[in-house]
Amino acid sequence: MKILGLRRMLTSASVALFLASSNFVRADQPPAAAATISVSLSGSVTEAASDLAAKTGTPVLVDPSVSGSVTGTFNNSSVDQVLDAVSSSVKARWVKAFIPESTPKADEIKAAKEQVAALEAVKETKPVMVYDPASKSQIILTKFAPDPARDLEDAKALGLRPVYLIYAPPPPPRPAATATAPSGQNATDYSNLGKQQQAEFLKMTPDQRVKALEQSLADEIATDPTTRSEYMRARMEAMNALRQSNSPVYQQWRDSQRQNWQNMGGNRGNWGNRQRGVGPGGDPNNGNWRGRRGGGQAPAQ
Repeated sequence: MKILGLRRMLTSASVALFLASSNFVRADQPPAAAATISVSLSGSVTEAASDLAAKTGTPVLVDPSVSGSVTGTFNNSSVDQVLDAVSSSVKARWVKAFIPESTPKADEIKAAKEQVAALEAVKETKPVMVYDPASKSQIILTKFAPDPARDLEDAKALGLRPVYLIYAPPPPPRPAATATAPSGQNATDYSNLGKQQQAEFLKMTPDQRVKALEQSLADEIATDPTTRSEYMRARMEAMNALRQSNSPVYQQWRDSQRQNWQNMGGNRGNWGNRQRGVGPGGDPNNGNWRGRRGGGQAPAQ
């Protein structure tokens, strides 16, 4: 398998991903053996990073979120092995990132962390090769084994330089929020909706109330029959369960409903008679609602 040279890559982010995450070997040339170092480290992680940078000749950056002490002696160890030990001792991670050569020292950590963020976003991505006609360029994203000598050559051709970054691992993803409301929340929302509906209805003029009721009936007619039946059944079951629970609230509601009908009978004439089975005009046959609901005979016509 032949992998194209990095000089053809046109984005530094792509290059950083090539060099920082690898499992494919360049087929045209085997990678060189990793260089080894011997170093004794003792002190804070920042001090250890400074000593390690002096040994490797490459800046070793420590993100401010990382702290702790490091103690150890390494003989003929690879830089990777030393960084593994240092990072593990302070519960951190490390990467080798390639940042623009012109990056000021004060911005090195920021530039390296941007490369880390780019890596996190695409490290599980399959190989990508895209031609962009707008910029007349082609971008390739894949993985291959590192080769320190060639990596530096390729990075230099792209105006990049290497740094090591020791950083805190990102927090685990937060679990997705469930659609289930906390216990009692649905009941509260339902109650508040009813209160709001009553308040809005009372603000209307008589004509507006008629229109509102008409629209409500039209909406009910337009509702899917299965849904409408399910709602009515669920409401009746809930009301029946409430009645059987001997809830004092249910009894208070019944008493208030009875009082409301009595008041309406005194203020509105025929409403009270209808509740007692007497229709408009004092004709019992026009108001036999209870008989009809209870399965009694309909009034003779």
